[in-house]
Amino acid sequence: MAALLTTSLILPLLIGFSLSLFFLPPGDHRITPLLRVFLGAGAGIGVVSLAGFCFLFIPVGSSFFLREFALAAFGAALVWSAWRKGILREAYARAGGTTTRDRKTLLTPLALAITALSAAATFAIAVYREPHGKWDAFLIWNMHARFLFRSGENWMDYFRSGLDWTHPDYPCLLPLSIVRVWEYCGGETLAAPIAIALLFTLLVAGLLWTALGTLRNNEQGCLAAMLLAASPLFVLVGASQLADIPLSFFILGAIVVLFLHDRLEKPGSSAVVMAGLLAGLAAWTKNEGILFCSLILLVRPVITGFYEGPRRAAGEFVSLFAGAAPALLVLFLFKTAIAPPSDLLAGQTAGGFVERLGDAGRYGTVLMSYLRTGLTFTQGIPDVRAPFVVNPFIPGFILLAAYLALSGIEKDPRDGRGFLTGWAVVALTLAGYFFVFIMTPHDLKWHLLTALNRLFLQFWPAVIFLVFMAARGYRPAPAEESPGERQKGSRKAPRKQKKGRKE
Repeated sequence: MAALLTTSLILPLLIGFSLSLFFLPPGDHRITPLLRVFLGAGAGIGVVSLAGFCFLFIPVGSSFFLREFALAAFGAALVWSAWRKGILREAYARAGGTTTRDRKTLLTPLALAITALSAAATFAIAVYREPHGKWDAFLIWNMHARFLFRSGENWMDYFRSGLDWTHPDYPCLLPLSIVRVWEYCGGETLAAPIAIALLFTLLVAGLLWTALGTLRNNEQGCLAAMLLAASPLFVLVGASQLADIPLSFFILGAIVVLFLHDRLEKPGSSAVVMAGLLAGLAAWTKNEGILFCSLILLVRPVITGFYEGPRRAAGEFVSLFAGAAPALLVLFLFKTAIAPPSDLLAGQTAGGFVERLGDAGRYGTVLMSYLRTGLTFTQGIPDVRAPFVVNPFIPGFILLAAYLALSGIEKDPRDGRGFLTGWAVVALTLAGYFFVFIMTPHDLKWHLLTALNRLFLQFWPAVIFLVFMAARGYRPAPAEESPGERQKGSRKAPRKQKKGRKE
């Protein structure tokens, strides 16, 4: 079983890693192979899920073999092309990356390893207690996967079944990824959704670590990953098999790639295409990702226009849209031809919207919930019976703000557009969520209690990344020569001078 499960992940990893070589060519981006692996694995899973959706329309029993053959051919073509163009050789030659390490201390990596072991134990205990995941996992994401896996050629019947409480309008990246593993394993093993959940949890932490290790230094990367892994809600939501962790990966990935693009002395369009691909896959993961993707497509070109003029802004928009287009086209087909309307819109009237929009009490309720949840959301899944408690020793905005205040700010001038893009998208998306809660037809307090902490969590890795990119942080001191080396150097100098006088 474990071998079949592992085999199912080979093609996504191969395709994603190859795409990272093309969109982030080693000649321009000297990044570590680990960063390419973390970026590529998530992107590859997303791309393979898009292919899986397209092959659902093939009315033959051999669609699995046709899809896998097509994916294998695509992956082989990418590898062959990379070899022909010398990209693989260049990637191997530059595999050292640009991370900085202080070899005199292993304290930070050791602390990260201990934190990671603690998080792994928490993940394992949570999975042992609830192997089917939390409510949204077994009644939404895994149920969608089971309908798709069992229905065969009649897979569209589920979306017309009237089971609106299972949210059949949600995008299908996660269910299709689970279905593909089940097809390899030959049945609905619980290991499939658990493995996908574990993989994305590792990918988010690994991407945060390696991205900061590349763009700043290894100490910053270790501290940021440690902060994320020590956030109880991140580990628990990951173990709960929800789609919020995969969405947080694509949000973080799109922002990271834009920073990598801005570090180039002569920026091209390929990295921006990669950022667009990741943003499009965010839209294919959850409905919230649609808002994120839309804002990336709008905000980034506007910021680029202020920096470099309208011509460069238009070029970046085209590149972003080109990367997002495959996912957006599949999503458009799914939303318009297959999925029912969202529960937030179905049966609603203009009068009801206007009434809720003009209710001042709703604004106060949502604002207060934003403040309370912002201070406590990383502490874990809320208990409705417990009072509001802020634990300053649980990693969250308080510790993050304290770290930034103590460390100070030191930003690279090349990161200006990245910071503006990242913070603007985070702020505008949270503002969009604010008005979704204002207009929700559901009980407002219930909706806030069950959703807001996970919505904040979706941007938590990206916020950690942005703060650590701005923080001065730890900088290794330059290595000092030993007394013996200094004496040896002082003996060599006169000989060189003497030789010069003879000449």
